[in-house]
Formats: sequence, structure tokens, C-alpha cells
Amino acid sequence: MEIAPDATFDFRRSGQRVLLLACGALGREIVDLIEVNRWTTFDVECLPAIWHNTPDKIPGGLREKIRAAKGRYERIFVLYGDCGTGGGIDKVLAEEGGIERIEGPHCYAFYSGNGRFAAAAEGDDMTAFYLTDYLARYFDKLVWSGLLGLDRHPELLKDYFQHYTKVVYLAQTDDPVLDAKAEAAASKLGLAYERRASGYGELADSVMNEAKAFLDLTEQGFERVKQCIVSEWDKIQEIAAHVPAPEVVADYLRQAGGVTEGTALGLKAEETALGFEYGHYLRNRFTVAKLSRVLGVPLT
Repeated sequence: MEIAPDATFDFRRSGQRVLLLACGALGREIVDLIEVNRWTTFDVECLPAIWHNTPDKIPGGLREKIRAAKGRYERIFVLYGDCGTGGGIDKVLAEEGGIERIEGPHCYAFYSGNGRFAAAAEGDDMTAFYLTDYLARYFDKLVWSGLLGLDRHPELLKDYFQHYTKVVYLAQTDDPVLDAKAEAAASKLGLAYERRASGYGELADSVMNEAKAFLDLTEQGFERVKQCIVSEWDKIQEIAAHVPAPEVVADYLRQAGGVTEGTALGLKAEETALGFEYGHYLRNRFTVAKLSRVLGVPLT
């Protein structure tokens, strides 16, 4: 699925309860999350990604979408950061009834994790220019020709990037084609290149929270599931006592010729950690990771 920078995008299924309003640069990832989890709660509407080059358009575009959707959905949730609007998005959301949005100033922050991004920005990342999957895919149209006009005025490259030292590619997916595009963009800008496997980060967390972790339930229904788990916790623990210890399971895997460490798959420690944190999005079933979300108890 391709969403061009200047295109709007809608993903609809009849009778959905929650509308996600987002930037077109996130549309593909949002739909991927919905489809892989078989969530049946959401419709999605996206404004053009190229509006980031003229961010004053975004608040008004969101207001128009919100007003058109009121009365047709139980809830509207906005998947935009501030995105260079100087508080304009938050002002519109407050005026339209206190509609909530994902936390963070921009997509780089919630892909990285807002806390991690803020901490990294205090160090070497202060001089980083960021790319995501979408920006790597459309670098020439959105950045080189669109935002900066370097196709017409290449002499401005040094002025634009004299204080930058590297391109950081926050990779949502493992795609060699996008890796090559991101590295080519860094070369074009004359900057060092660094790839980080960010996954979907807090974007996934926010969409999952709107889906009530894993089930298509009302607020009351979700709370009943949570209370049922809590009330039956002793029985759950009894069953858990019969589950083989991790060391035993690891031994079974080794005997079967499987791997038990991320390094055996060529994964870095941070990539393995991301896999544990977000792997449950790929499994449409009740897992320990989803149990931790329901109860609000972190995995250890």
C-alpha cells in the first residue's frame, strides 16, 4: 500500500466505533497494526503528509475532519504530534471538545519512545536529521525537492545542513530497499548514516490502547475482563505452576535445533528487546504480553 505525500487516505469498515485521524505518513503503519491484529474497532482518515511542509494547514484540516465525524463515532483519537504547529493542533482539539492525541512533539519522538528521544536529544542526536520509513521512501519528493527545494537550489545544501552531523533512520520495518534509500539520502546530504530499529514504538501503544489492548469491547466490557483475571489470579497461578521453566523450554528448543538467543538470529540486544515488547501485536491471541497490558504490570 502506497500513500503519496499529497494524497488523503481513508480506511473504512462499516459500523466502526473509533475514528483515528492521522498524518498520511503514518497511514500504512496504522493499517498494518489494525490488519495484523484483526482489530474491528477502527476507521482511519489521513491528511496529506506533505502538509508537514506547511504545518499551518494541519489544525484546520483536523477541525474539518472532527466536525464531519462527530455523531458518527463513539470516540475520535488523533495520531499527530504537535508537528510544528506551535500548539495549533492542541488548541483545535481543546475547542472541539477535549479530543485526545498521541503524546509527543512529532513522529520521531513517539517512534523512538518520547523518553528515549528526549534523553538522546541531549547528546549526539542534537545534530541528527531523522528519517522514518515514510520519509526514506519519499525523501526526494518531501525533503529534497519539496521542503528544501534543493533540486532547484543545490547551493543551499551547505547552509541548510552545516550544523548537522548524521542522518538517523528510525526503521519501522526490516526492508533492505528502504535501508538503501535512507543511506542514499544520507550520502546525498553529505552526512554520516545510522540505522536504528525503532519498530512502531508508542504509535503502536497508542493504537492498542484505543483497541483496549486486544479485544473489541466497550469500556465496561474491558473492565469486566480485567476484573475476571484479577479475581481468578490464584487459579491462573496454579496453572502457571505446571508450565515448564524457561530453562527447560530453552533446552527443548535446542534439542529441536531451534535458537534461544536473539544473537543467533543476528539481532542486536535492543532489537531483541523490541521484539519482546511488540511481538504480541503479531499474535491474535491472549499472550503473557497482552496480560501485562491488561493488568498494567510490566514484563520482567
